[in-house]
Amino acid sequence: MSFQYASMAMQFYQENRRAAAQEAENIEARRAGQEQQSAVTMNIREAQAGFTRASSNIDIAKMQSRSEAVVSAAAAGTAGLSVNDQLLDIERNAARAEGTEREAMDFSIASLERSRRGIQAQVASRTGDASPNYLPAMIGHATETYGNTWDFNSLFKKKSPSSPIRLPESKT
Repeated sequence: MSFQYASMAMQFYQENRRAAAQEAENIEARRAGQEQQSAVTMNIREAQAGFTRASSNIDIAKMQSRSEAVVSAAAAGTAGLSVNDQLLDIERNAARAEGTEREAMDFSIASLERSRRGIQAQVASRTGDASPNYLPAMIGHATETYGNTWDFNSLFKKKSPSSPIRLPESKT
């Protein structure tokens, strides 16, 4: 009987060790995932900062082109629709360049967000249930302990002389 308890204790110990190892793996997977998520966040912020820099440069170039066009028109003594058309072209080109920069930023962010979801899926696949499961050890112990003494015959309270089933003799 003591062997059965020792066996069950060993199974409990092994299950606790498995649960501790799984918890350590879960912690490592979450840590690695958080590091990757931080890198993705930094890349998103860098893409946004790049767009802001590009947008500022476009605005500066637009203002310089507008002022050069206005000064050139004034120096040449021209005014009217041709100058307005030239200013409109400058605005249009600046808006087109800014739109291209915004599309590039949006594409980069969308790609980074997809990688973020991939990281979450990877972390989820690496983590598992870290709670110990004692049920197999308990079932094994119950089977070992009661499997030898608890059988069909023990369901009957008393012996019947006509019954071919014999109850085990008690050891008391």
